[in-house]
Amino acid sequence: MTGVLTVMFSDLQRPAVRILFGDLDPATSEDLTTFFVGGSGPLINDWLVDGIKPLDPEDLANSLLDVFSVLAGGHQRQPEAVCHPALHTSATDPRRRLLRRRGWCGA
Repeated sequence: MTGVLTVMFSDLQRPAVRILFGDLDPATSEDLTTFFVGGSGPLINDWLVDGIKPLDPEDLANSLLDVFSVLAGGHQRQPEAVCHPALHTSATDPRRRLLRRRGWCGA
């Protein structure tokens, strides 16, 4: 079954790899495709084994699309989620200044 899923999802992942990373050499493109398909496997397995019965293919599709959206930059972290509490102790901490410059940490 793993081989069948790899072939099936590779055909779906190749265009996503091209969209995310542009034109790559064929070997790198194929490696990234395989990497993403490998990561999809456990999500599919969990859905098949632990999903709410009857299984809804739309649930699986939405989960995969959510992951791909994050990879494509469609999801942005909130600054509060990125700032470590320790960085709030000193306004002169260079790490805090770097995070603020990048817009990852509040004032």
